[in-house]
Amino acid sequence: MLDPANGAQRWTFHRWDARILGPRHLPNRVDTGSAAVSPDGRLLAMTAFVDTPRTLFIDGLRASTRVWVFDTVSGRLKADFAVPDTVSVVGVGADRVTVDMPSARDDPGSTGRGALGQFTFDGDTAWRFVLDEGCRPTEMALVGDDVLTVVSCPSEREHVDPHHRLVRLDGGTGRPRWSWQVKRDGAEPGDVQRFEQVSMAVTDGVAVVDAREIYRGQVGEVEEATVSHNLVGVRVADGRPVWWQPGGRGSRLRSDDPGERGQLHAAAGTAVFTENRRTGTGDEARYSTALRAFDVQTGEKSWSRDVPEIEVRDLNDSPGPEALLRDGRLFVAYRELTAAGRFKGCAMAAWDITTGERRGPFQPTTAPDEEWCLTRPLEVVEIPGGVAVHLRGSTEGVFVLD
Repeated sequence: MLDPANGAQRWTFHRWDARILGPRHLPNRVDTGSAAVSPDGRLLAMTAFVDTPRTLFIDGLRASTRVWVFDTVSGRLKADFAVPDTVSVVGVGADRVTVDMPSARDDPGSTGRGALGQFTFDGDTAWRFVLDEGCRPTEMALVGDDVLTVVSCPSEREHVDPHHRLVRLDGGTGRPRWSWQVKRDGAEPGDVQRFEQVSMAVTDGVAVVDAREIYRGQVGEVEEATVSHNLVGVRVADGRPVWWQPGGRGSRLRSDDPGERGQLHAAAGTAVFTENRRTGTGDEARYSTALRAFDVQTGEKSWSRDVPEIEVRDLNDSPGPEALLRDGRLFVAYRELTAAGRFKGCAMAAWDITTGERRGPFQPTTAPDEEWCLTRPLEVVEIPGGVAVHLRGSTEGVFVLD
């Protein structure tokens, strides 16, 4: 644990027989760990993979998956208990850990049905919410003591469309308080809903849902995927939709990340998403990227800004990772290009999510790599006197901005 003011080590925890990366269960499979911090920042919950002596250092043999909970101030280990192999930590509170338990399809006798659940710090199961076969929670947020989740059910069968539900679970019992199927305004039962991806962000008692239809095609010799954003504002209290904003077709997906879900952020009564637009044709294709913000109570547009104020020739040169602070500052990292379209360096700027006011660009000299903006995703944390930036995938990827 590092002191946010100066980066000095506050405490450390060592265990010789554990790791947070695999492989652990099957040959040639790498399992990554999971972690969550309580809303007040006092608790850290994470998964760890503990070897038994006879399997230590032998790849591909089974290890025990455990959940550890730490006091972030003292470093004291408050909980240590075993969980099923597929568990990922998604939240932690005063005395419980919320987990995602995907189906272990490779195990004999598996039903193919995953679940959401909570464990006490003693490792006892508080509750389980079993999902339909083939369904997964793709988005999750803690609302007080409750859990708000998007349950997505893709289909591998031809001519069967995926379906998605927004569900609020009681944090004490795991029972649904309400459930709402993601659909268009005025849709009737049985109407086709071709939403391939659904994202969610919560602020001011409203869950903003971005239901995306994706169309794949070819422009000249270039394969492109366009996205239609269909936005809905749903009251967290009772699950009632209060506004719809059907999205126009035309936003592009980056080809270097075909599984990219796109990012939806919300804070201080405003939500914002990123849209990539094609501004040229044929061999002269150009792309611009814009931040689109709207009021979560009404769905009306608040502001729109291009990032940066230039067009790029390759969609993969469009702005990269984004991260939102609790105070409503949205950080975006992007490539700076020369007039000839060549990579010049990395920069970052911050936008006030409520007004669209921009600060920056910043070009930190302490970044460990001159191409740090190519790292995805990006994490930022507000600290006394500045902002700490974490580059995932880098062993030296933490630097601080004033």
